Amino acid sequence: MQALISVVIPTYNRAEDLHRALQSVINQTYANWEVCVVDNNSTDSTDEVALSFNDPRIRLFKIDNKGVIAASRNFGIRNAKADYIAFLDSDDWWLPHKLQKSMELFSSGVDVVYHNLYLVESKEQASFSRQTGATGVAGSIMNALLSRGLSIPNSSAMVRASIIRSAGFLSEDPNLVSVEDLDLWLRISKITNNFKCATECLGYYWVGGGNLSSASWKQVKKIQYLYSLHLSSLNKDLRFEANSFLHYRIARIAINMGRMRFASQYFRLALKGNLFWKYRIKSVYFLCRLSCERRLKFGCS
Repeated sequence: MQALISVVIPTYNRAEDLHRALQSVINQTYANWEVCVVDNNSTDSTDEVALSFNDPRIRLFKIDNKGVIAASRNFGIRNAKADYIAFLDSDDWWLPHKLQKSMELFSSGVDVVYHNLYLVESKEQASFSRQTGATGVAGSIMNALLSRGLSIPNSSAMVRASIIRSAGFLSEDPNLVSVEDLDLWLRISKITNNFKCATECLGYYWVGGGNLSSASWKQVKKIQYLYSLHLSSLNKDLRFEANSFLHYRIARIAINMGRMRFASQYFRLALKGNLFWKYRIKSVYFLCRLSCERRLKFGCS
């Protein structure tokens, strides 16, 4: 008999998107699942959408999460009946064989499964080639998350429920809003290094707007706070590498904010440290580009 999977979908005023997400679960080739839709008291037709499928496997819960989406996810996890938790944001959706492929990987004894998602930038988009940057890791997951830019897209992740409980669920600290998923992966990596990246791209990630992780000084502060919580778990050399990557991340956020001088400052800080070679090359590239743009702007030769 197939093991039960609990799919946790937090939502707020995304009725149309929620319908698409739920339909992608209905369409799964793997049939033994339940969905916990955790609605943050939406004012649109979310209730009608969730109930319109007339499927007893879809359960609708109401919550006031006070702006902390982790509270909605934790509510769904605590009400889940399965030993496996799959996360799905209400504006993302899956390919029909996502759950089947993920469970095949769990059968080999892994604790966390993740994969790439196709990037969707508009509702009219008809072809998909760009993907999130999820990759497999041979060594330390924690070091890969803090120093090598490992990406675990939330809507791709499936985790053993026992591992989430051991990690203490998602943090509901307001200072971690929008980076609480990375915090969870880091805390799980202190329990198990048994993460597996599927070779196939198994879903779609909406980047068309409204993401909480948009570039801002507030986002910089959250990432700095996140690193302050976990750097002590690394040895001295790895902390040095992680700090270098933190500077690189801040520089990239600064570029997206249009703060080019600030970006240049942090790219230089990153290069002074033990930055992983791939990001060292990117830092040099961005510094050269920013320097050229500055010269053109001010008419320098």
